[in-house]
Amino acid sequence: LPHLCISPPDLSKITSSHHRSRLPQCHAFLALMPSQAIERYGDIFISLVFWRWVRDLLTSVWRASSQQQAKDVWSFSVLARGVLFTISDFIWHRVQTESAQFLEKLFAGVGKVYAQQKASLDALTDDIDHCLNQTFVATLLAPPYARARRQARTLVRIVEDVHETLCSKRGVQTNNLADFIKAKQREFIIATDALIRHLEGASSMGEDKAITQMTGMIMALKTAIHQRV
Repeated sequence: LPHLCISPPDLSKITSSHHRSRLPQCHAFLALMPSQAIERYGDIFISLVFWRWVRDLLTSVWRASSQQQAKDVWSFSVLARGVLFTISDFIWHRVQTESAQFLEKLFAGVGKVYAQQKASLDALTDDIDHCLNQTFVATLLAPPYARARRQARTLVRIVEDVHETLCSKRGVQTNNLADFIKAKQREFIIATDALIRHLEGASSMGEDKAITQMTGMIMALKTAIHQRV
C-alpha cells in the first residue's frame, strides 16, 4: 500500500445527461421534490465520495511516511491528516446529523401530518429543501463557500504531490526529499491559513455557527501540531 498510487474516483458518469435520462419515471415522487433537488443530491453525493477518497489518500501517505523514517515526512503527514481529517469528519458528521433530523421528522409525520392534506405535502417539499440546503452548506457546496472549497482542493493537491513522490521510484532523490517535504509543508500551512480566512469570511455572512466551530478546530489543531514538530 505505501507504494500504491491512488487515483481520484471517476465520477463523470454519475452526472452525465445520459445516465440522468435513465432515472426511474417516478413522477409522483419527483413532484414533491424541490427545485434542482436531483442536481443537489448528485453534488452532495460526489462531495462525500471525494472526501472518502481523501481519507484513503491520507492513510496511504501515512503508511508511506512510517517507512521513510524521516521526521520531515512524518511531520507533513501529521499536519495533513490533522487538517483534512478535521474537514472530512466535520462534513460527514453534519450531513449525517441533518439527514437524521429530516428522517426523524419524516417518519414522525407519516400518517399524521404529510398524509392529511395537500398543504402537508407542500410542507414535506419544504422540509426536503431545508435538508438539502443544510447539507449543501455542510459539504461547503453553498455559494458563499466556493473559495473555501477551492482552497480545500488545493490542500488535497499538495498531499497528492507528496504521495506521488513517495510512491514513485522516479521521485526526487533521497538527499532532496527533506527539502521537498519542507517546501510542501510550508505550502500546506499557507494554504490552510487561506482556507481559514475564506471560511471565516463566508461564515461572517450568515449564522452558520458550525462552520465557525470547524475553523476554530483547524486553527487549534494546527497550533498544537506546530508545537509538537
